Amino acid sequence: MEVAASSASIDLRDKRRVHHRQINLRGNATKAYFFPMTVIEAPKPVANSPQIWPLGVKAYHALGDLGLIPEKTELLYGQIFHKMSKSPLHSFLSEFLEDILRGAVPAGCHVRGEEPLTIGDSEPEPDLVVVRGRREDYRQAHPTTAELVIEVCVSSHD
Repeated sequence: MEVAASSASIDLRDKRRVHHRQINLRGNATKAYFFPMTVIEAPKPVANSPQIWPLGVKAYHALGDLGLIPEKTELLYGQIFHKMSKSPLHSFLSEFLEDILRGAVPAGCHVRGEEPLTIGDSEPEPDLVVVRGRREDYRQAHPTTAELVIEVCVSSHD
């Protein structure tokens, strides 16, 4: 293998130290020493894809409080997702199911519509949730469990 350096060439297979005289920008003679190099391993390509850093619920709230996260988002498995817009059919079905649930939920539970649940590294906002307790129980923190979770999914296909 040959490497060119200032009009001289160096044979990297040669084990001797090679001395070469060159002239610097001031016109003074300088000495450069070249040592043979051995390639142990070919360099690996650098990944160009962005790294994903999962967020915790506290960090998600802090970024939201600073206005760094758009309003219509939710945290799922440590990642922030934009919420989809709702079709009229989706809204109708959600309201219809909410009316049925409110009449059927036993004492000691209540229905929450599109409100967060805090579960591990997620804070989803399902369409409907039945949770134990009173509304007042969740003034300081979102529920961490639910008796029933409903997410209405309406396909854009007929």
